[in-house]
Amino acid sequence: MRFGLPLSAVSWNHWGTVAQEAERLGFESLWLPEHLVLPVAMTGSPQTGHSEPPITADVPA
Repeated sequence: MRFGLPLSAVSWNHWGTVAQEAERLGFESLWLPEHLVLPVAMTGSPQTGHSEPPITADVPA
């Protein structure tokens, strides 16, 4: 069985130390938290041929 270690409860400035210790202890993987940051106002689209942003203002935060 392989075990991963989530880093969501660890302050980012300790991730390196925790990662080294996890490797020493034989953990298979580390899991980093993901946070999507969006601007207050979006216009346009990064996709050719689209005029609206890929995420609309009515999507719940």
